[in-house]
Amino acid sequence: MKRPLLVLTSILLIVFSVTAQNGSVADEWRKFNPVTPLTAATFAHPPAIDQPWVRMNLPATADPAEIKVEVRQLYESGIAGIEIGQGAFPNNDQLIALLTAANQFGVKVSLSHGP
Repeated sequence: MKRPLLVLTSILLIVFSVTAQNGSVADEWRKFNPVTPLTAATFAHPPAIDQPWVRMNLPATADPAEIKVEVRQLYESGIAGIEIGQGAFPNNDQLIALLTAANQFGVKVSLSHGP
């Protein structure tokens, strides 16, 4: 029974020490993770840093022309970035189509692995 009490006490000490710093931790965090103030204008037209990303799974048979169409559609829907899903290994033609379209529309791409 002493161990749960020790854990709880440790957690409470950490919480109190962080909150006692009068926001300095929050100010430091904002340097790495800026937060846009929520207004009607920023909600209607969020800056790129606040726009969503999606995961795109590419089957081995994905048509490069269709990839370009889908990247354009994602851009037009307000998507700022595409992560190629795990288990997707785009071939060179697919990768060229993806990156060409992404560069054309200013969409970021995250590849975890592949060619």
